[in-house]
Amino acid sequence: MLHRRSRSAGLVAAAAVAVALVLPLQSLAARSGTEPGTWAQGVCSAIVDWGAVAEAKANGIEKQLTGSLPQARAVLSRFLDEMVKETDRMITRIDVFGTPAVKSGTPIRQRLRTLLVAARSALRDGRDRAAKLSITDATAFQLGAGKISDNVDRQLTALGSGFDKLDRNFPSPELDRAVSKSPACAKL
Repeated sequence: MLHRRSRSAGLVAAAAVAVALVLPLQSLAARSGTEPGTWAQGVCSAIVDWGAVAEAKANGIEKQLTGSLPQARAVLSRFLDEMVKETDRMITRIDVFGTPAVKSGTPIRQRLRTLLVAARSALRDGRDRAAKLSITDATAFQLGAGKISDNVDRQLTALGSGFDKLDRNFPSPELDRAVSKSPACAKL
């Protein structure tokens, strides 16, 4: 039971940590012609809020995984479902800001959205797999939960690499300045 709890908590913690560490981007995306400062503040604010929700949910899940395997499966499935919904909310909030008014603003926005949608897809896949975890074999449950965690971890790592590549491929001194001046971005 302890191993299962650690793997599930690890999944949650990995998502929260990856967002907190990976998303302080130098170039993010946003509404056609959105002023870089407005765009950076809005995008960072959405990410910070998402990270806070992920952390809160992660902190609460470990206590709930101490029961039976059916209960643990339900808790993990519910957590991943809630994170899919929270990720959808974050993407919707970011979409409101459209495209930053900087050179290469459109590809920056498009690539950012693609990266976020891929992360959401990994969470959806995890949710679907969690719903199918064994509730009769603790070892099978642990192995399945571990695979879910590994898959989400891989996608979040790819998300971070994608952000690094985005910044390299589309450098923007205007967005760099906007991010550095944004109170929300400072929280990342």
